[in-house]
Amino acid sequence: MGGRHVVEGDVCKGFNPYITLGNRHQSFEEARERLMVNFDPTRCFVEDLEREFPDTFKFWYDSLGGDAIGLTWEKLGSKKRVREEGIQDMINMLKDVGEVAYPPRWG
Repeated sequence: MGGRHVVEGDVCKGFNPYITLGNRHQSFEEARERLMVNFDPTRCFVEDLEREFPDTFKFWYDSLGGDAIGLTWEKLGSKKRVREEGIQDMINMLKDVGEVAYPPRWG
C-alpha cells in the first residue's frame, strides 16, 4: 500500500551539507577541534517531532545525507466518516508541524 505525495518544497538557502570554516583565518586544527563526531542535528530534530506528535505521524529521513524529512500520517483508529471539524483539526496539526520546522522568527 503506497502513500500519496501531498507536498514538495525546495531546500532553504541556508542549507549547506559541508562544514565551512566561516572565518577564513581559522586554521584546520582549530576547525577540527570544533568538529562534533556523531552529532546529527536532523536526528535530534526528528526526535523532537516524534515526541511532539507520537501517535500521529511517522517521520523518516536519509541519515546519510539529504535535504528532506518525510512524514507518514498514521491511520485513524476509527473507520467512521471524518467530520468537517476533524479535517480542520488535521490541517491545524500539519500547520503545527510546520511551525516546529520553521518558527515565525525565521521568516
